[in-house]
Amino acid sequence: MSLGADFAHLYEVAHTALSHGDRRPAEVLWHSYKKEAVGGLKSVGGRGDHSGHSREIAKRKAQAIARLLAKHRIRVENLPTSDPPTPATAVRARKRRNPLANIKLSDEQARAAEEIKMIYEATVAAVLPGGRPLDFVKVDVSPCVRDLTRGIGERLADIRHRLYLPWCEEYAYVAAEKKVGGMTADRILASELVLDVLVNERSFGSFERRFGRNHKYFSQVFRTALDGYAKRARAYRRTTRQSNG
Repeated sequence: MSLGADFAHLYEVAHTALSHGDRRPAEVLWHSYKKEAVGGLKSVGGRGDHSGHSREIAKRKAQAIARLLAKHRIRVENLPTSDPPTPATAVRARKRRNPLANIKLSDEQARAAEEIKMIYEATVAAVLPGGRPLDFVKVDVSPCVRDLTRGIGERLADIRHRLYLPWCEEYAYVAAEKKVGGMTADRILASELVLDVLVNERSFGSFERRFGRNHKYFSQVFRTALDGYAKRARAYRRTTRQSNG
């Protein structure tokens, strides 16, 4: 079954990004194709395309991207199947996939986690092309810088600029690294770890296996970064109230 020239191009883009250590293009494609395979995406014009043929093509694409991720030692979730899980199995799978379901956060940490994820996903949505199915995505190579305010709104853009981006810079230190033959083979920043947990639902145990450090260490890095964001959020909102008062 041919998956089309457009998919071949997207596959190559994802492969090139992975070879440079950037897994996000491949993961965006994989999650999108997975949703399409189970009928979660809409076709052009807003009409859902749930035909068996379309879902089968989307499933084949998801499998191809999953194999690509696996080659780069990226753990992916199970591909969609035709058999729905039982309620008990679904709950257990959710807890396994989402590390936040298994740890207790303070109210401030939970709010920080929610806002970080919201701003990240809004930013990604604002820069991705829209209005067309996935196979028609085109890479914008023009020198123009997109105005994110139009995509995410003035309030969220302000929070992103004055709160989220400074937080990213503050926590852009190496949280863990792995050396092979005296050379750095892999590393992750504290801010990247937080996004990996919140957006990709990566478990702390996966970082333990990846870097050989206790998963409690990564849990502490995660909580410390959330506390740092919460502290910035308190100051930001206090300043905002004073400005509006």
